Amino acid sequence: MAAGAPTLLEGLHARAHSGIQATVEIVKVQLDIAKQAAHERASIAKAGKKLLDEGGQPAAEVVIAKKASIAAAELDRHIAGQVHMAIIKLEDSVSKVAKLEPFQSNETNAEFPGTAGLSHLAHEHEARASTCRQVAHLLDTPATSAHMSPEELDAYTIVRAKAGCATMLSSTSQSLENIRQKTLAGVTSLTASGDDENAKSSEQSQDSTLLQGLQEHTRSGVLKVQQVVNSRFETAKAGKKLLEEGGERTALEVAAKEALLDACSIDREIARQVGSAIAAFEESSSKLRAVQSNYNGLSVLAGKHESRADTYRQIASLLETPVGSLEMEAAEKDALSIAKMKDGCDALHRRTSVGLEAVKSMAFSGCAGADGETRRLRAVCA
Repeated sequence: MAAGAPTLLEGLHARAHSGIQATVEIVKVQLDIAKQAAHERASIAKAGKKLLDEGGQPAAEVVIAKKASIAAAELDRHIAGQVHMAIIKLEDSVSKVAKLEPFQSNETNAEFPGTAGLSHLAHEHEARASTCRQVAHLLDTPATSAHMSPEELDAYTIVRAKAGCATMLSSTSQSLENIRQKTLAGVTSLTASGDDENAKSSEQSQDSTLLQGLQEHTRSGVLKVQQVVNSRFETAKAGKKLLEEGGERTALEVAAKEALLDACSIDREIARQVGSAIAAFEESSSKLRAVQSNYNGLSVLAGKHESRADTYRQIASLLETPVGSLEMEAAEKDALSIAKMKDGCDALHRRTSVGLEAVKSMAFSGCAGADGETRRLRAVCA
């Protein structure tokens, strides 16, 4: 045993040394990779600077034009995705309003006069969904853009940084001048009305103390909090009352109103983005036209972006008139939250019941023992 002990220690020492060596090698490899990446990054940055140094203003205008084309194409893809989302939301609003059709009897309409308005809005949303499918077809082929090498991207970053510095210096100069003017005006005003200010300060100190001001502020804050809490509580009660009195019909109506609002919201957001796309493609085509003589291939892209701007003008006319919706009162929003929570609880209860039935079925299937034991086992399993 004495002779074997040093051998065991030597083995442990060798394995520990081997592990340390492996760790050192891994760290060296990682450092080499990091150094290589830093070297490549520095080389790209130097190449970008060299591109601007040698190309001057024309080179700067080329990278700006290319970047404008990429920005326009990215916005184009985003809008195409939003249009497909709008179709889903518009179809959802139509579907939820359709669930109210069983309640459209004359007697029910007298009790719930908003049904006719919801039906009219559903027709609007159905028509807008059709329009959005047309828009989706117009945007089916994504807009292309110029390709920028890593060196050109770095050159663009340098151009933007220079422009930012120039703007900052101009802004700083203007701010310093504004401060100088305000300081002079303040000194003049202070000199002219020093006595009046002292008199006013004395009167204010006599009228109220700091402690009184703090007490009044605290009372006012507590009162506002109480008012908000009371108002929120009353709104929640009103929402609960809506559901209790209206039942399923009210739950379906508030769900339909929410769907209409969601669809209307994305419709207006797309219309706003379409306006931005028109401006982006106009800017891109203009900048590409300005540098096309300095860079081959940009003339064709400029023409495509001019055409895309025309496409977005057509889309803007299709979406010019917004679809309608119905505003939800605070009580209706609370009623919707309660209905959603109830639906979630019901779904959970159904899943739990199904799970218990499955477990029970498995237990019964395990009770198929010998004939003499079957009835006793089934009684126990039941």
